[in-house]
Amino acid sequence: MLKKPTTFSYFLAIHLLSLSLFSDVTQAGTPPPLRVAAGSREWLIAAQPGIVFSPYTGFIFHGQLTYGVFDFININGRIGAGAQPYRLYVGGDVRFGIYRSSSIRLDLYAGGHAGGLGAGFDAGAMISGRAGIVGLMAALDVDFIVENNANAVPVNLVLGFDFAVARNLYFNVTGEINLNQSINGISGGLVFVL
Repeated sequence: MLKKPTTFSYFLAIHLLSLSLFSDVTQAGTPPPLRVAAGSREWLIAAQPGIVFSPYTGFIFHGQLTYGVFDFININGRIGAGAQPYRLYVGGDVRFGIYRSSSIRLDLYAGGHAGGLGAGFDAGAMISGRAGIVGLMAALDVDFIVENNANAVPVNLVLGFDFAVARNLYFNVTGEINLNQSINGISGGLVFVL
């Protein structure tokens, strides 16, 4: 049974969020999907600073706000910050849970974004589950960049894990692996379910 979050947990979460928001970030990309989903009429807030390793090196920041319309439908808003070559990333998508059992969940998501590598559309598929106290996920994330008649289709393999720090508070680590015209990087942060 998870304990109620302590004052220290809230302090740590707010400190990490403010550090991420106001530190000197140098890159921005497409935020990775999260394994943790909001339930019906729940809110989810996530803050994930990270590092891009290639084709360039630098820091990134991703933030996410999610509302659970139903247990199987989430509306996600995302923001990414960084310097050249990327611009401020603002995007959103709808996540649909298409299968759920006691041990596994399969989700599809689709949406759009402006900034980052360029304005475009996003789509992906994610499978997730639990191994003891650790949540595991794998996703195939595809962007269709259409800004300035671009013909880019960045594709990432996203792998991640999370574990509960306190009740409704998770620590999340996500790695992105370039499959086509994309980045290699890792990010980690906190996910709050309200």
